[in-house]
Amino acid sequence: MADPPVMQKTISVATILNTRGRTGGNFSSRAFLAANTRLRDRGFTLVEMLVVVALLAILITIAIPNLGVIADSANVRGATQTIAMDLNLAKMRAISQSKKSRLLFLNDTSYKFQYWDGAVWRDQSGEITRDFNSSSNPFFHEGVSITAPIGNVVEFQTWGSSTAANIQVQNAYTRGTIAVSSIGKISTMVVDL
Repeated sequence: MADPPVMQKTISVATILNTRGRTGGNFSSRAFLAANTRLRDRGFTLVEMLVVVALLAILITIAIPNLGVIADSANVRGATQTIAMDLNLAKMRAISQSKKSRLLFLNDTSYKFQYWDGAVWRDQSGEITRDFNSSSNPFFHEGVSITAPIGNVVEFQTWGSSTAANIQVQNAYTRGTIAVSSIGKISTMVVDL
């Protein structure tokens, strides 16, 4: 015996969901598809697509110049944190090895570790000079310049105290400051210009 013909009727999504909620039963996918036929066949017009493409073009034009500023800001933040970590390392070495330790700033982009052997300042063995503008250096932060403290050195005593110093790290968009107090406290602050 043949199945009775199926009647197709367009049912709204709200009707399907209300029916499901009242009876607790499942609605058929055929009825759901019938309800969405009108929405599915509509699509987007050419004008709507052009408006979306134009809005995306405007947003990208605004965003791209800011990406360079963000990268420059990240370079200053990274360089500021690297110098602060190295100052803490010099302080820890002075305390743990019972030898004065220091960071000697060589120019506006580089510095190195040194320790006092009782007669002269010596370079730490195995240490590399940190040069922020050398791409071969793992601490590469392009475009930053360092304004060194007075005397180009921050020195730590064996009990952790230090020469008070302010070190500036900056580029055209961002300035970082590392402050070292006479008791050896190291703090950083980064400000976008």
